[in-house]
Amino acid sequence: MVHWLSGGVAETIYKERALSGHGEEWLIASYDPEKFAITNSVDIKWMSTRLSPMPWHTHDECIRIINPLAKTLPKSYICCSAFGDSQFKTQKSQQIGIITN
Repeated sequence: MVHWLSGGVAETIYKERALSGHGEEWLIASYDPEKFAITNSVDIKWMSTRLSPMPWHTHDECIRIINPLAKTLPKSYICCSAFGDSQFKTQKSQQIGIITN
C-alpha cells in the first residue's frame, strides 16, 4: 500500500510530532487547544483533559470491513461546512459522476 503521507509535508509534520522520545513513535501528540483557536481559559482546561495522542497512520490506512452485517448499522456524519467542500461531498459527487478537484 502506498501511503499518501510518504515523503510529503504531512509526513514531516507527523515525524516532528511523534512521541518517539517516549518510546511510542507510532503515536502523534495532539495539538494544544490554542491551535484550534480556543481562547477561553475554562474551555482550554476542559479540552486539555480530553485531547490525546493518536496513531500515526490514522489518516492513511484503509479500514476494511468484511462483515456484511456492518452495512446495516446506522451511520452519522458531521460535515464542517466552514472548511469548504468536505470529503463526504467529494465522495458523493464522484459516486454520481461529477468530477471534483
